[in-house]
Amino acid sequence: RNCGRGALMSKYDLKDAYKIIPAKPEDYRLQGIRWLGKYFFEKRMIFGNRPSVPNFDILGNSIRSLSLVKCSIPRRLVLRCLDDVPSVCPKSKPEWGIEFNSSYEDVSSNIKVKLAESCPNYEKAFKLSTHGRVLGINFDSESMTWSFPNEKIALVLKDPRFCV
Repeated sequence: RNCGRGALMSKYDLKDAYKIIPAKPEDYRLQGIRWLGKYFFEKRMIFGNRPSVPNFDILGNSIRSLSLVKCSIPRRLVLRCLDDVPSVCPKSKPEWGIEFNSSYEDVSSNIKVKLAESCPNYEKAFKLSTHGRVLGINFDSESMTWSFPNEKIALVLKDPRFCV
């Protein structure tokens, strides 16, 4: 809203976010199963495992912080929620978005972190658009509106816990 009508939004999403972080060898016993008399374990962090989020947060925040060092975009316009990194810039300052996107891609590439491809539906990842889905909510800066996706509305309406 503060960037005004026609603001340009981007959203990055890291591929296999938790799988980027190796598990500590002493935790392998917590990340395994026994099946058909054999033991199997995951050597990378598992989504849902208690230390996964704080360990991933170190990486996610570092990529964002390093990317911002090389840009003129104000820090408050680049957020982060786990592996999603949404940013917004005023229509009058598209260079802020271009600089940040370039910097974020460079930092990610240099440390060998893969990013999700841009999504044609503007959901998973997208660049410099006036509309897109961020953290499960559709935003449109041309009409200055937001909405829940239809599939989310249908789920809420089916669940009696949400009925008043």
